[in-house]
Amino acid sequence: MKLNIFSTTRVLEYDISYLEVDTSVGNFVILEGHAPLLLLLSSGKPIIFCKKDSTETFEQLIPAHGGILKVTRWQATIIMNE
Repeated sequence: MKLNIFSTTRVLEYDISYLEVDTSVGNFVILEGHAPLLLLLSSGKPIIFCKKDSTETFEQLIPAHGGILKVTRWQATIIMNE
């Protein structure tokens, strides 16, 4: 699954196995093949994802200051406030 993160200062792209985000309606874990959805991210909660690498898999956190998450079956796109 591809994860794209856009903000006013950077653009990041990762190949991930899962994504975990907090929203005003609860916590969501997104896996490849997830049903499409659109969510507002909670401010002050980290974005957690498991990054795939050719040699190992590891979890990474990015601080979030709110934003929007768009999920399709094979891609997640985050537009973050900074």
